[in-house]
Formats: sequence, structure tokens, C-alpha cells
Amino acid sequence: MKIKVIYVKAGHKLPPDVIEIDDDIDYRELKKMLNCDHLDTTYRFFGNKRYTIFCDDEGWLKPNPITTAYFYEEVDKKVDKLSVPVLAGNLIICGFSKNEKPTSLGLRDIVRILRQGIKIGDHYAFILTE
Repeated sequence: MKIKVIYVKAGHKLPPDVIEIDDDIDYRELKKMLNCDHLDTTYRFFGNKRYTIFCDDEGWLKPNPITTAYFYEEVDKKVDKLSVPVLAGNLIICGFSKNEKPTSLGLRDIVRILRQGIKIGDHYAFILTE
């Protein structure tokens, strides 16, 4: 079965793509899509909802790494400034699953995630809330 995910291309000048992948995609295929040797899975919040992010575990070790996700620093209980770069390289964002199997994003999920995208210089990145 096909599922909808967000595919973030590091350094891409346009907003990320919503693509369909097989729900039974294996790690070798994910690594190939992300152009990486070591795949990592992390669970992060966009707003108040948790999502699964597949990323390059060695994204920071690549020549000229490009940050694709940041945490915000809160000052006086409001978002003040970009604080901590947390992920570099290509990302696949999908629905949260405890068993690390990608699950489909609904339309509300896609809108929620894309609203937390920002343009930094000439590329897009995302703001993670936790």
C-alpha cells in the first residue's frame, strides 16, 4: 500500500515534496532515497503532534552539511530565535509509529508540518517544537 510522506531535500530552494512510498519500504531503500550510508530514526513534534523522521545519521559529517531542522529557543514563553540545529541532510517525515514502520500523513498533518517550514538563506528547513 502507498503512503504519503514529506520528502525534504537538503539545500532545495523550493518547499519539500509530498510523495508516496510503499508502506513496507525497507531500510536499504530509505537509505538510497536519503542518499546516506547510516539511517537514523527520530521522533519529533511539529506543534503538539509527534511524527517519525528518517534522516542521515552522519548528516553533520558530510562536506558542507545543510541544516534541515532546528529547535527554537523560548524566551519569555514565546518563540524568540533559532537556537539549536538538530538535523542535517535529506529527511523523510511520516506518521508516528512505535515500530519504526512509516505510516501515512493525512492532509492536516501535511499542512501542520509545512507551516513549520521556513526559508533560511536559499533553502528550506523545519522548526521542531520538541
